[in-house]
Amino acid sequence: MVISKTTGTGNKFSIAGTSPKCTGNCSRTGSVTSLAGKAMQAGKTLSAESYYNWTGKTTRSSQSLSWNLTVKHPKVAQILPFSYAGASPVRCDKEYKSYSAGCIMTKGQVAIGYDKGPYPSFARHVSEAQKSGLPGKTTALKRLKAGQSSAKNRSKACPSRLKRPSGLSCYEYPFASTQQGAYYGGGAGRTFSKCNIADKSYPVGAKGAKGYSACMIPQKVSI
Repeated sequence: MVISKTTGTGNKFSIAGTSPKCTGNCSRTGSVTSLAGKAMQAGKTLSAESYYNWTGKTTRSSQSLSWNLTVKHPKVAQILPFSYAGASPVRCDKEYKSYSAGCIMTKGQVAIGYDKGPYPSFARHVSEAQKSGLPGKTTALKRLKAGQSSAKNRSKACPSRLKRPSGLSCYEYPFASTQQGAYYGGGAGRTFSKCNIADKSYPVGAKGAKGYSACMIPQKVSI
């Protein structure tokens, strides 16, 4: 939680106490950052942290996270209570059995960045694929559902007939772990210059939101 005072002068308002709360299948781990006695100053922020473990027994459940805090002023007798639940809801699941359970804040979208320095071929492929119209830049990718297979996505995008040059491995986009992958997302294949794919069914520089791309990149950065 991060709170700030956007207007006013002086340090007359201060935090009397904070209390995090999780409603659902969760248990708190560790101590809570204390803000008691901290002054609220205009333009400054105060932050507090609390950590939880998901305790759900089913494959998916939703939790509600909130913070209750109290603010006091030396000339006001009562303490002013506030409640903040901007991070809610949180959804946790273990539907995709190849990975451990995980949680996301459903109100936000996560962006992943790839460093062009150590992984130039991989980063270039993702960038060119998105520029060609494939989803992932403005439209979020979605993880596979229970019962879906990343192997099906990968084998369609990178079939065995594609010749792998020495030291290179075939990599697909959208990622095999997503619903937009080659098998589940549908459409035709494409590739780009410097990808070392000569197969005619993978036209170089094709455009469109439907389909998938493949590129041969160094094996040591194939993920």
